[in-house]
Amino acid sequence: MADKQVFQTDTPSRWIRFKWLSRVIIIVLIASVVAAAITVTSKQYPNLPNLNPAPKKLTKEELDQLKKSKKFKDFKIDKSAIQKMAKARHLHQLKRPNNKDRINAAFYRPWEAQAYSSLADNFTKLDMVVSEGLFMSPKTLKG
Repeated sequence: MADKQVFQTDTPSRWIRFKWLSRVIIIVLIASVVAAAITVTSKQYPNLPNLNPAPKKLTKEELDQLKKSKKFKDFKIDKSAIQKMAKARHLHQLKRPNNKDRINAAFYRPWEAQAYSSLADNFTKLDMVVSEGLFMSPKTLKG
């Protein structure tokens, strides 16, 4: 019984398939190792696209032309206005230093008639304004 074959067949097709499959796997492995070796030892690298290109430097003529354009005049902010805003912010910070124990907040309801005028009168005393655009009904709070 020890001399009997477990899988016996009349045709050699299984052996032929096994030989060719083994050859293909060996060839693919050898090609992969060669390709990996060539890649690792290669000194040439492909050019990658520049995802963050440096801003283009404008010539004096282009800069002068840009300053004369309507777009530049529309978006130009006056330096004195910026200084006034910075000074107002600085004065606000001096008068009302940050207090981590308290937040001065207001709830703004656009459907109430006096809400806007009250907000306009008292906005200098506030840290934040909360809109009541999103609210929870009492039924959902009860459970």
